[in-house]
Amino acid sequence: MGANRELEFEGPATPSEVAEALTRIAEGIRGRSLALSLGEEELIIHPDGDLSLEVWAKEKKGKAKIEIAVAWRQPTAGTDEDEDCTMERNTFKLTRVGSPDEIADYLTSLAAGLERSQVSLESGTHALRLVPPSEIKLEIRAEEKCGTGTLKLEIRWKRPTATKLSELTIQVRPVPAQV
Repeated sequence: MGANRELEFEGPATPSEVAEALTRIAEGIRGRSLALSLGEEELIIHPDGDLSLEVWAKEKKGKAKIEIAVAWRQPTAGTDEDEDCTMERNTFKLTRVGSPDEIADYLTSLAAGLERSQVSLESGTHALRLVPPSEIKLEIRAEEKCGTGTLKLEIRWKRPTATKLSELTIQVRPVPAQV
């Protein structure tokens, strides 16, 4: 059987850089061939047939995370599209089966939100809006073996908590007179 091949990347990026990476990944999924390389390592994956998309996002105490997983097997006949959405406060989860074009469209839409620095995840009446800061972290894991594969992306950030000293006002005031 085929060898297990994988590639991992993790590092800081701007929302625009992550949007560009998502757009390129979407184009590779749409074209059913995606090459990822890091230094001399290269992995070429072939997402085809019905793809499974899972999106999970959460925002809590100034931290936010979006996890995206795309999985596939070699095409088989008779697979129906499936969608499952579960939501709690400040949480979004979507599970869906779709064509490479449908999954690529979803990733392209997510990339556009990152480019605008406002990501809107919506399903039915529930919506989660996330506002990424100027630097976020991107983690990509890709693996393919024997006609099945996974591509996992994690986009995460912390909302800046420190205020600039220039935003702090310090004044000396007279002591109130005692009565």
